Amino acid sequence: MLSKTLLLTGLAAAALLGSTMASAGGVITNGSYSVGIGANGELYDNASGIGFRRLSDGYDPLAPGTPRDSWGIATSLGSAWADQNYYGTSGITGTTFTQGVAWAKAVSTTSVGASVTQVYGFVAPNIVKVHHVVTNTSGNNLGFSFQRNWDVDVSPTTFYENSYGHIGVHPFVLDSSYGGFENPDPAVAYALSCAANCNALGDLGGGIKAGTWYLNAGGSFSFNYFYGISNAGEDSDHLTAQMFLADSDYNILSQSSENGQYPFHGANSAAIGFNAVPEPASWALMIVGFGMVGAATRRRRAVVSA
Repeated sequence: MLSKTLLLTGLAAAALLGSTMASAGGVITNGSYSVGIGANGELYDNASGIGFRRLSDGYDPLAPGTPRDSWGIATSLGSAWADQNYYGTSGITGTTFTQGVAWAKAVSTTSVGASVTQVYGFVAPNIVKVHHVVTNTSGNNLGFSFQRNWDVDVSPTTFYENSYGHIGVHPFVLDSSYGGFENPDPAVAYALSCAANCNALGDLGGGIKAGTWYLNAGGSFSFNYFYGISNAGEDSDHLTAQMFLADSDYNILSQSSENGQYPFHGANSAAIGFNAVPEPASWALMIVGFGMVGAATRRRRAVVSA
């Protein structure tokens, strides 16, 4: 395992050279926090043992036990996912990974008619945004859903967390979970749903399933996932506020449980979040779809009235 000193020295040298590096995953840092990224764009770098680490004290909720983050996409042609340390990888035909000091980019091709681009960057010292672009490569119209899941082990109650969920619905969130090891395939229903809110204790984590979106041949759709961990001495309410300020408008929080369940607070916390801002072309396609639904409804009403 690389020492922190060697790691930061190497990253500083890369910054001075101003270069990018093609690799099979790596670590990005802002000097206060470091994030490890796997070869296909999952959180956690197996070579360094870094998931999402607070450098001041080494707090890293991904590192203990089985370090697990995953992403998955489901289309009418099947499902593909990346889950390097638990379910493995399926339907991914290749990934190009490049990085600088504080950013990384993974571009994956799949066997299910879509490519997935993920760009990692810090939007606050303790929050990383993963900007996703899904492009329809199938040659036909394509519908898809997408999800990310992670397992967190939050000290000082490692392997016994309190996870709690978003209140209210989101136009693009199909479901959410407070489980750490949900199936990475978006076509599989969550076993531990948080869609109607949740506040649970156990060896937990979080997940968010989003969609369903429709793309014309060659079309693209953009959305964002967010990962955050608390600053030292910061409670989960403050982390939630930071996530919202970073533009994450649907969040699943996990915290240490030494003081019980939320609204009581633990010493450390972590969060996964989501938002989606459709591209203009995607809005146009959805508006057409909504118009067709409205027209069909009006026709049915006319028949009933007659």
